Amino acid sequence: MRRMLAVGMAIALLALSWTPAPTSAAPAAQAVVSGAWRIRADQGDAAISSTLELRISGDTVEGSSGPLDTLGAYPLKLHGARSPTGLHLVAVSEGETVGALDLSIKDNVLTGSGRLFGTPVILSGARAVPADRPPATYDFDPTQFHVLTSNAPAPVLHLVPGDTVRTRTVDNYGRDEKGAPAAMPGNPGTGPFYVDGAMPGDTLVVHILKLTPNRATARMARSLAGTAIEPGYTQKPDPRRTDTWLLEPQNGIARIETPSPRLKDFKVALRPMLGVVGVAPPAGASVSNSDLGEWGGNLDFPEMRQGVTLYLPVFQPGGMLFMGDAHARQGDGEVTGQGLETSMAVEFQVGVIKGENLGQPWSENADDIMVSGVGGSLNDALQRATTGLAKWLKTRYQLDDTDVAAVLGSSLELQIAEVVDPKYHVVARLKKQTLSQIAPIKP
Repeated sequence: MRRMLAVGMAIALLALSWTPAPTSAAPAAQAVVSGAWRIRADQGDAAISSTLELRISGDTVEGSSGPLDTLGAYPLKLHGARSPTGLHLVAVSEGETVGALDLSIKDNVLTGSGRLFGTPVILSGARAVPADRPPATYDFDPTQFHVLTSNAPAPVLHLVPGDTVRTRTVDNYGRDEKGAPAAMPGNPGTGPFYVDGAMPGDTLVVHILKLTPNRATARMARSLAGTAIEPGYTQKPDPRRTDTWLLEPQNGIARIETPSPRLKDFKVALRPMLGVVGVAPPAGASVSNSDLGEWGGNLDFPEMRQGVTLYLPVFQPGGMLFMGDAHARQGDGEVTGQGLETSMAVEFQVGVIKGENLGQPWSENADDIMVSGVGGSLNDALQRATTGLAKWLKTRYQLDDTDVAAVLGSSLELQIAEVVDPKYHVVARLKKQTLSQIAPIKP
């Protein structure tokens, strides 16, 4: 499966970066115009950055751009012609003409103006220069944490695809590996990490390589959250028992610190995970780390653990990656409103898929492909998860609707990840063994 994804990505990147051989008509124009540009579209009340790919052959220009709308939802296809004064391009999104742009390029600087979705825009840009260094490994010891996810804080590190980071998180109360206060409560996040080359319309890839609880205790609420139970169900937590759990990494287990006689032998296996992994959201928004959405955030999905790869849509230049809210273990739904909340040593690696994303988080481990649906109700979240997985099958495997129905109708698995935060999170899953039975696309 990884080989299939890698081959598909390579084909897509080659298609975007292919430059026609120069013709005698305009070799200079081709050398100047064709290739990747990092652009900024100023709309008056907002400025959106993205990557523009252009290809010129004779007087014909074709291209594509990541989204230039504030939602980050509508990639553009461009076509037009070269004239003595520059380039005139028609913009198309989802098969519909949505505007036109006039561009001028000189000395590797792009300028222009036009209208998109009925709105005047002014464009500026420069050549997208790839990183000129090999991937590296960084040890980053944070001194500040953020309870809001946005593109406002200065990046703590500038990374290139392939870089690996070893760092740490504090718990949801803001306490560090010594149990000392280090940040405001509210799922404080480590970051943001800026990944060079990640632009709106791309996908940020986060490989979680290692997660290790770095202290011997965790905390979890002693009653079920109201959104997880019927309104009439009453609870009376025993005041004699604490919310502390004892972690035994050497034995791979966790125990209740003050168990009742009935649970004195109760123990659970450690399954360290990250509750919060996300990027800066669209439209320059600043959101609480308790929230979740298409940017990721407080997904509280138990599979966000060592060995998983998470794919996130990019809405802001560099992605601006945050992570935190680590749990030594969590049951599906996070029905107490918490997992076993603790601090964590984290090792992760980043990558970028250029020019495409699913518009919502998805992930994979050794056995499964998983698409996250986030919504205001369980039904909304389920529909978004199932729709996202259907889109993934059509994009990755080029299946028609009848084939998609056959695969999902027979093999879909649904998992309720989160029911206690501002939104619900449902995950649609398929086994990679199931996907291995799909015949490859014929060349």
